[in-house]
Amino acid sequence: MKSIFTITLILMNISCASKQYIEHEKILLDDTPSTYRQGYIDGCGSGRSVAGDYMTRFTRSELYSNDDLYKRAWDVGYKYCTEQLEEDRELERLIYH
Repeated sequence: MKSIFTITLILMNISCASKQYIEHEKILLDDTPSTYRQGYIDGCGSGRSVAGDYMTRFTRSELYSNDDLYKRAWDVGYKYCTEQLEEDRELERLIYH
């Protein structure tokens, strides 16, 4: 019974993650303003860093205080990547423990 529950959770997570990944990729398309792209990339790396990914670092440009587009993108990237890393870790705990 536990394995059926685990498999169901994995499939649900994969479905949600793939939809989120598509949204993540859309943000990085060439027609996205460069300030938004940079804010998102900085926010994403910062979120992963705070969540414990030691391969990334916290980065927040001075634009965060001066540019609303950068700030919004940074906040979106931070939230998305922090949550994604935490979801990945939870899934690993379910699978391997």
